[in-house]
Amino acid sequence: MFDDAKKPLYPGCKKFTKLSALVRSYNLKVRYGWSNTSFSELLSIISDLLPENNKIPTSLYEAKKTLGALGLSYQKIDACPNDCCLYRKEYANSTKFPKCGLSRWKINKNSTKESRGVAAKQMWYFPIVPRFIRMFKNLENAKNLRWHAMDRNVDGIMRHPADTPSWRLIDHMWPTFGSKPRNLRLGLSTDGINPFGDLSSNIVVGQLQKKNFDGKQEHGNPPQPLSREAIYFKLKEMIFSCGKKCGKNNNEGGNDYWKRRSSFFELPYYKNLQVRHCLDIMYIEKNVCMNIVGTLLDISGKSKDGMNSRLDLVEMNIRPELAPMVIGNKTYIPAACYTLSREEKYRFCKTLSEIKVPEGYSSNIRSLISLDDLKINGLKSHDCHV
Repeated sequence: MFDDAKKPLYPGCKKFTKLSALVRSYNLKVRYGWSNTSFSELLSIISDLLPENNKIPTSLYEAKKTLGALGLSYQKIDACPNDCCLYRKEYANSTKFPKCGLSRWKINKNSTKESRGVAAKQMWYFPIVPRFIRMFKNLENAKNLRWHAMDRNVDGIMRHPADTPSWRLIDHMWPTFGSKPRNLRLGLSTDGINPFGDLSSNIVVGQLQKKNFDGKQEHGNPPQPLSREAIYFKLKEMIFSCGKKCGKNNNEGGNDYWKRRSSFFELPYYKNLQVRHCLDIMYIEKNVCMNIVGTLLDISGKSKDGMNSRLDLVEMNIRPELAPMVIGNKTYIPAACYTLSREEKYRFCKTLSEIKVPEGYSSNIRSLISLDDLKINGLKSHDCHV
């Protein structure tokens, strides 16, 4: 790889090396979604266009052999189709998971026989340590990774996570860790999953007592919210079923409130963290935006102003002018002050479709808007920001 980084693309070339030309070309392939076949043909044409004795690969296969040294390693781990287990450690040599009984191998639909060696499901695991090493190999990145300890201005003003009480707490409880500038602190992302399953504050209290709808206690003392650590110790001895189709939890007493035990609690420092969860402002912005737009345009499935919402108003005895009206055998929802006419919806959608932003700032919003159906679909966070 280092030889390719110094080797001119062709004799006398001073602008590109073999590696830099290949990286730039492959970057274009990934950015614009070129197929493997088209990229191979492009490399072949470029090779013919360049002077003789050029070093550009003539196929994707050759390009990948060169770029392989730039990549980071990963491991493919066979998994149960029911998500019961990973075939590693004690299950490394198993052919089926003993609890659900599903085969580890893919079943041929025509012959109904197992394809030995072809896993029915796999997980791609990217070890984190090689990535840390890779980050420190770059001088600029290494400087930035140590900035909090070497160059940060400590003046009592909060500008960086290192200025927060949570950071200082870790330094106080684990001084050896905090004393090394090269130690890394990670922000754990749980994008798209709920680390505590289907639990809510109502369920947490519901294990201890129940409430009537009028707010009175059926029995017991006023509810006391459980801390996260208390929840962990409450669930520590419980046995939870794993996988998609493994039935109910194997806990005595018929306790179905708790679906799983968060593995985050097993981290030795997790119970001491002052801030365990942070809110993503872009996702909040997207959710609020989509709810407002869906309601204004009355998009089916996305509007928050439906029959159930109007019935809630009736139950709460507020805004009687918005209560559903029964005329004959049909029930109608009266128009609200924010209900748009078709002309107003068209002007709204047309205005959005004509928005122009710098390249790469957001999606092509015009392609997400239908002026015929007066609907907006597929908005991303950056689109909602626009």
